[in-house]
Amino acid sequence: MVLSGEFIRAGDIPIVRVVTKSASESVTSSATPQNDDELSISLDVGVWRVELYLHVACAAAANTTDLRAKWTFSGTTDSVGRSCMGPGLASVNPVGDTTTAGSGIVRHSGNSLGTEVSYGLVDGDTSAIHEDLALVVSASGTLQLQWAQWSAGGTAAIASTASRMYITSLDPA
Repeated sequence: MVLSGEFIRAGDIPIVRVVTKSASESVTSSATPQNDDELSISLDVGVWRVELYLHVACAAAANTTDLRAKWTFSGTTDSVGRSCMGPGLASVNPVGDTTTAGSGIVRHSGNSLGTEVSYGLVDGDTSAIHEDLALVVSASGTLQLQWAQWSAGGTAAIASTASRMYITSLDPA
């Protein structure tokens, strides 16, 4: 912690690493989560915050293409917090005001890394998904996003180049 009048040391400033997608990626006819081509990061022992912004599109009037997402980690974590926020599936609408995914139905939940989380995709548009992870890593490894269609179908789910991860070490200097 830096108090008033103290000098700020370089170690007091957290470094944020950014991982982006250089090309869009499509998944068609598969409900089995697969590794994203680019959204992964090696994490050393320590405390980490990872923010994911996943931008996914599907064709107009598809009304059948939704998404499932989960994470894998090849090392060991002692503690994990995963907050999942984004458009919900039409079938999870508790109010009954509409049955269209992306029409105001929002999911917000806490889950483990390996739990498959469902997100609705807006037909003919791009949906934004936000996940926030807090990880205590006790053995280094690679954190990998995996995703697929919620139900296998012929209309592609397309993760765009706007998708990205921000990775910040939370260890004190």
